[in-house]
Amino acid sequence: MLRFSRDSSVPATNNLAERVLHLYKIQRKISGYCRSVAGAVAQANLRTMLETAHMQGWNVLETLEAGPAAASTKLKTS
Repeated sequence: MLRFSRDSSVPATNNLAERVLHLYKIQRKISGYCRSVAGAVAQANLRTMLETAHMQGWNVLETLEAGPAAASTKLKTS
């Protein structure tokens, strides 16, 4: 049950989506909410691309330069 405290490769929770959203929620609390819907959408899209690149093991800068269309063609499904 507490294996994660001895082995850093074991996550403390098995809910990956919750862990990803937790960081975003903390950032929102610290910096304040978006002032426009367009700003919120842009921030969410950028955050999604960064998280996807990280989880897929891609170079983050190359992914941002290539854009979302190029990134979606090289997704690993499993």
